Amino acid sequence: MGGGDTGVGDRQPVIEISCASTSGCCRRCRSRCPPWFRGRCPGPRRPGSRRRDTSLPLLMTGDFNVAAHGNPVYDQLVALGLKDTWDAAAQRSKLYATFHGYRPLVPDGDRIDWILATAGVTVHSATINTYEPRGQYPSDHLPVQVSLTLG
Repeated sequence: MGGGDTGVGDRQPVIEISCASTSGCCRRCRSRCPPWFRGRCPGPRRPGSRRRDTSLPLLMTGDFNVAAHGNPVYDQLVALGLKDTWDAAAQRSKLYATFHGYRPLVPDGDRIDWILATAGVTVHSATINTYEPRGQYPSDHLPVQVSLTLG
């Protein structure tokens, strides 16, 4: 990401990106890269060729298409040491199913969009954002947002 003052002392933030597409923009790794990442690609890596610095915090976010809790994907990620930021949050908003498909919201529904973190991350609050300007949701998923401290 480059140098400069990051506001996190002498520790630089680390962002690891792994792209699966083989038809993309990057000549070094043959993947689609976000515009801010182009030109900074370290080239292709073999899985396991470089270990992650485990002293640094890690966040995993995404639409996992399965509900948190009680499924093998979620259980395996938690068993590997990741924590669910929704569960770990000191404060939480009302729970809604995060996929709504532009239909009425489902209170206490399945949360298929997760933010997982390593143990050193402190989660202050977690929110499922129900913002709908002029009655139209910006997406068929509700955003899951967290306020956290990387530690």
